[in-house]
Amino acid sequence: YQQDDDGATKNSIVKEDPEHKVVTDCATAVWKLEAEKTRAHRFLVDNYNIRLPELALLVPSDAVIYAKLVKLINNNVDDLSEIIESIDELIPSQISSIIIAVCSTTQGVPLSPDRLDAVGEACELIMLLEKLKQVCLEYIQLRMPLIAPNVCAFLGAALTSQIFTMCESLEKLTQMDQTELIELGAQRRDQSGIKVHTSGFLSNCDLVLIHPPEIRAKALRLIAPQVLSLARIDDNRRAADDSAGVKAREEVRMKMIRWTDPLLQRGAANNTYERLSKAARDKRTQQAKEQKEHNEIMRNFQKRDR
Repeated sequence: YQQDDDGATKNSIVKEDPEHKVVTDCATAVWKLEAEKTRAHRFLVDNYNIRLPELALLVPSDAVIYAKLVKLINNNVDDLSEIIESIDELIPSQISSIIIAVCSTTQGVPLSPDRLDAVGEACELIMLLEKLKQVCLEYIQLRMPLIAPNVCAFLGAALTSQIFTMCESLEKLTQMDQTELIELGAQRRDQSGIKVHTSGFLSNCDLVLIHPPEIRAKALRLIAPQVLSLARIDDNRRAADDSAGVKAREEVRMKMIRWTDPLLQRGAANNTYERLSKAARDKRTQQAKEQKEHNEIMRNFQKRDR
């Protein structure tokens, strides 16, 4: 993962690099694996509902946890004494207590050997698909700083890899507008196939989460154009490193500081207020400049060490 075919360390992955196609193929594979996992989960629920229909209601959204519970409980709902600790490791104790209670009162009937085998195979398939999906996601996250260095410097590699996986390529991300990026990931489906509206992936950015809920929408509107601009820089390879992303993040951070600066009383006579004084603003600007110079020095040292 870290070297070219000739053994040299990679500094970037351009579109012409064969590994770029591998990364985009992994992003496509994540969706195919997730779709297959959803189908396997539906099959498992339909078959295991014959034995314990209450379980699907108590664990409705996580296919992997559901599969692990089914594999533990199996056909033996009458005696869970030996697996209580294993169940507690998978789910909160409150839910595990309810599961233990419903197992003693369920109206389900034991599964036939053939159906029980099919249920076991579905459990194994779900866990295998999840493992393969995580391998793809880890690989994408590992390579993101080489494909989109400036977006990674601005958002972080984990969040950038999520957005990249949703778009399946950096080029498709650059074609989005601000609203589409904010809504990216907001419309999802749970394991039962029902659409669920939630916050988009960009809402998980640390520059958004540090603010109270009432100004997070304002933060998203400030961040989204920056992400799209940096994505275009990375897609067209107009920057040799992540300096544009580091600079954009610092500029956005300084703007956000002004949102939450305390209002200072200017004079009791006219009861007017102002933001931080010019001296305080100049001090913060100087501190930011010094921090930027420090970061530049550290990057130069790292490049020299490589």
